[in-house]
Amino acid sequence: MESGSANTIQLDDAMLDMAAGTLSRNGAIVALRPKSFQLLCHLAARGGQVVTKSDLMDAIWPDVFVTEDSLTQAVRDVRTALKDDAGRRLQTIRGRGYLLDTASPSPAAKPAAGTPLPRIAVLPFTLRPLREDLLPRIEMLAEEIAAGLARYRTLRVISSASARRAAMEFDHPEEIASRLGADYLIDGTALAGPDGFQLRLTLIRSESDAMVWSETFDCQGDAILDAQSGIVPRVLAHLVSGIETEGHARALTRATESLTAYDHFARGQALWSSDDPELTRHSLMHYEAAVAADPEFGLAWTHLGWAELALNDYSLAPPEVMRRAVERARRGVALAPYDGRTHTGLGYIQALSGDFSSATANVAVGLRLNPSSVDCLMDHATVSLARGRPIEALVLLDEVKDLCPMRVSYDAHMRGEALFMLGRYSEAADAFLGTTNLSNRRRTFLAAMLAKAGRSTEAVAQLDAIARSDPDWDHLGNARLGYRYETPSDSAHLEEAIRLALEIWKGKPENPEDKG
Repeated sequence: MESGSANTIQLDDAMLDMAAGTLSRNGAIVALRPKSFQLLCHLAARGGQVVTKSDLMDAIWPDVFVTEDSLTQAVRDVRTALKDDAGRRLQTIRGRGYLLDTASPSPAAKPAAGTPLPRIAVLPFTLRPLREDLLPRIEMLAEEIAAGLARYRTLRVISSASARRAAMEFDHPEEIASRLGADYLIDGTALAGPDGFQLRLTLIRSESDAMVWSETFDCQGDAILDAQSGIVPRVLAHLVSGIETEGHARALTRATESLTAYDHFARGQALWSSDDPELTRHSLMHYEAAVAADPEFGLAWTHLGWAELALNDYSLAPPEVMRRAVERARRGVALAPYDGRTHTGLGYIQALSGDFSSATANVAVGLRLNPSSVDCLMDHATVSLARGRPIEALVLLDEVKDLCPMRVSYDAHMRGEALFMLGRYSEAADAFLGTTNLSNRRRTFLAAMLAKAGRSTEAVAQLDAIARSDPDWDHLGNARLGYRYETPSDSAHLEEAIRLALEIWKGKPENPEDKG
């Protein structure tokens, strides 16, 4: 959506000005009947959200009894005015209502003046000789170099997860770059010393396999804390003609003054897994040790909040855990205000807690600060889903896929959730089946998708799996807590699908007392 203000929305070649009460194309007013214009404005104000037919009829014809034919005619008028006969902009969501697609790629994805932005990947660094005690430290340094580069709008930074996987599958830099779609690669070899390592970095131009730049950095002891701020501007000097002043200042900021805190955070990151509670528990312990060693380490506070929520299945976390996570994330923002990951991390947690407007504000700030950060994009997509904006979420997830082309299942459950909102149930289930973490909460959602898609046998299999692991699982109650939506119709949509799955599973109509 391209908007000059909150009241003006570009819809392909037409401009809707809700304040002026006009729809125009090339400066000429496009005629629309009053009720049809009201319908367009009502949908535009909820851009990207599914609005039910009953809500639309109550809003457009509040004191008049009309049939759905009136709504159908108004929809037809709007599509004609927008030259949208195929229903691409004003979409019919079968069984639910209508959605006006006002989404577009985020500003971060748009190249300046038609010139493609250079795409760069930081490959995993090689450590010689191999020392297990130094591996988390060197992996953390590679991650933070990528994060530092992701703060610049003059670059597109491929996610470290995809870079690692490509390096495992291919030996030659040209093959790696081709698979990632990278114009440049940063490769590094570290020589282990008594208290760290010397890091030799090389910048390679993919097209010619030519070395653009190479330099050695001292990463012994506390020197590693300054390494990122020294490396990032040197890389940029060979990639772009000018450095954004604000982004440059942010990239030179130390994350922590404590090597002990750095090491604990690095170990927490290396162990982090939302799929394995035991690994997450160990990550949590390292994040706690990191903030104990350096109470001013903002990003560590953010991850501490995330880890504790993950251990409690996110939105199913007890209220005191949720409150503690929000406070920790707020502290992360206060201590690291120039790191977009702290802002989007706070927004993510706020969305899980039901504070939707604050969540939207924080993820917007975070993505402006770190426009190429996959973590920031994923947090933004989570907030979009919570606010009932599936089209916006899919746009963000497509951007994640562009920056993370080799990460399997990275966004499977989120993509499935967005497709479910759009009534594309079989696609939603197939996407969800790609996730690596099928908790009972997600199995319930998957069963609902499969039931709506008419895939009854598969739906029953998912509910059988839940019954075996937890016979007392409360499908509806946990879904209400585990998927918190701003719009009541989105919650009702999910609950209706879960009830359908449960009816199929029981093999009989649901009893009233079972409805929770």
